[in-house]
Amino acid sequence: MATDYFDVNEAVAVTVTQDGKYAFVAGRNSRANVNTREGGNIGIIANPLEPNPRLVAATRPIPGSLTNNVALSSDGKYLIGSYPTLGESG
Repeated sequence: MATDYFDVNEAVAVTVTQDGKYAFVAGRNSRANVNTREGGNIGIIANPLEPNPRLVAATRPIPGSLTNNVALSSDGKYLIGSYPTLGESG
């Protein structure tokens, strides 16, 4: 839908918590319209290794960004996302 910009589209990277309970997915969303609020974001999936994983939350899209990577810190306390912009900076 044209007004539905809160999606996780074009998954390009994923990282999973050590206990396997959650996965974080980088959504690139390169088809975003630059004149709207669409952009790259990160989705949170519960039980990603089970038969019925569920998208339970997502970050708000960053307009003009093309999220391309996610990683967890070695202690699992921090999630790092890479958000280059359409102009190849950011």
